[in-house]
Amino acid sequence: MKDWKNPYAGDKASVARGEQLYLSNCAACHGKTGLGDGKVGEVTYVEPPKIGSGKTYGKLDDGYLYYYIYTGKNLMPSFGYRLPNQEICDIVNHLRELQKVNP
Repeated sequence: MKDWKNPYAGDKASVARGEQLYLSNCAACHGKTGLGDGKVGEVTYVEPPKIGSGKTYGKLDDGYLYYYIYTGKNLMPSFGYRLPNQEICDIVNHLRELQKVNP
């Protein structure tokens, strides 16, 4: 997945769609702004990672983010069975926007 390229990268409409998809699928754990402070995250024994530019997400290629959303990781469930490819790409684009405001 390292060489995979997001076909919607840089698409403003994709980022907007990704924000709505993120809010409905991811924010419960990762928080509205990606700080890992969602309501579900408050009751899990492992804090959801922050969607920032630090060591967790900032160094990962789009392909890895896509893969983690599709397959799930640790306590994060898989979304590949319920979100089509374009929607996962849209979420990845929104994550990149969150990284700009969450160092």
